[in-house]
Amino acid sequence: MQPTRMRELVSQLLTSARSMKVEWEKTPNGDSYAVNLPDMSIVVERRDAGSFVLRLINSEGSVIETMSEPISATTGQQLEELHNLARRHVLEIDKHIDKALEYLRQA
Repeated sequence: MQPTRMRELVSQLLTSARSMKVEWEKTPNGDSYAVNLPDMSIVVERRDAGSFVLRLINSEGSVIETMSEPISATTGQQLEELHNLARRHVLEIDKHIDKALEYLRQA
């Protein structure tokens, strides 16, 4: 796939994630999260403090395309936001913050 098509994929996935139209799952591989589609998955992973990776995986589990970008790049910033949205969804961070606030307000 051409780099511009992968950037388009990142952009569309980010739009869907912001609108909470995708269901994220934690993967067993480190700091990564996946969206499962009918015949493929998309995985976003934090590699280290300076880069993120997006993988397109077919129904057999083979990686068919990969995009890796440093945070300094525009697409890298989008991947970072995507990763953060996925993490917030999977860990239910907003729910836990709301619960903590409620406990503190009652104290």
